[in-house]
Amino acid sequence: MKMIYYANTGVLTSRVAGSIHLNKLPMERIPAIKELIAHFENSGGAPANFGAPLFLGKDESGNEVFGLDFAGEPGLGLQTVYFLLTAHSNPLDWKFFNVKVSSHFYTVIGAFVYNKLKLDRLGKHIFAYGIQESYQDIVALVKKAKELSRSFG
Repeated sequence: MKMIYYANTGVLTSRVAGSIHLNKLPMERIPAIKELIAHFENSGGAPANFGAPLFLGKDESGNEVFGLDFAGEPGLGLQTVYFLLTAHSNPLDWKFFNVKVSSHFYTVIGAFVYNKLKLDRLGKHIFAYGIQESYQDIVALVKKAKELSRSFG
């Protein structure tokens, strides 16, 4: 099964969810801001290819985990999802999880400060604070996604 965590905001939230899924970020506690920033920097920083799934790794059940950001372009998101579901032999192999529903307002502000204003350090700190504020919600989403993968797997 291919599991895609996606966000329409163009932030790293989908990659955070994928990292939690792959046990690269903890489920049992909220990481410190410095820990989150180090994780962002070690996982490749901001996504370069919006609209293209980024392979994050395989989980313990062998599921492929992806992050996908649409950069605030819902049309791009629909094109990507349509391509994935029509271009592959079994569209039921793809499971999509909207991380945006668990995002905090500060993640959007942090991404804006980082991407548009080019204030890298400040943007990363604001974004990391937003992730901390929504971390438990993201963990809950990941837990549900893992349960779903076990029931389909």
